[in-house]
Amino acid sequence: MASVPATLIRLTSQPHDGAPSETDVGGVLEKGEGGKAQPWSTLATTRIEEQLQCRLSPRQSIELPVELWWKVIDFVADHLSQRVDGRTRMRELARVSRSWYTWCRVRAEERLDVINRDKKEVYRLIRRLDDNPERYNAIKRVQFVNKKISNFGSFVIHLVGKLHKVETLDLKSRWRPSSPAFGSLGSCTHGPSCM
Repeated sequence: MASVPATLIRLTSQPHDGAPSETDVGGVLEKGEGGKAQPWSTLATTRIEEQLQCRLSPRQSIELPVELWWKVIDFVADHLSQRVDGRTRMRELARVSRSWYTWCRVRAEERLDVINRDKKEVYRLIRRLDDNPERYNAIKRVQFVNKKISNFGSFVIHLVGKLHKVETLDLKSRWRPSSPAFGSLGSCTHGPSCM
């Protein structure tokens, strides 16, 4: 007998225990394991049992509301280490699932992390930002970590007036208050009393 695909078989009565009987499908045979012909009902029963076992599997994922995941993502985005590129980390986190993707990308675009870049890399970053001016409106946090404060000066000069929505500006650098970049702050030592 020829093998008939399961999608072409029309049942004439209700299935028994989730699987049609041989009389319902006219005793159609299909090749099973090892190439042996088996009644279609045996294959259908086996497939249904496998599906039920998958549904009852203890490894079944738990669905949480998307809003709860957004809170988790917000927490992670706000508490990333100061020495890592948060934008890159958020993009990696966006790969976890489809429900995480959108919010992780939004949070990634809110950050601008300039970490240990030389002048050429800073200018390259500025050029990329100028190529996508809509990105300026998305940036809410700028983190600048560098050994040379002069690179920050170049960064500021080119971006003055463009980053309207920045809420947080983190500067981390090894600098001496007596350097010419700070002018009148030269007599001040470090600490909150200098501000």
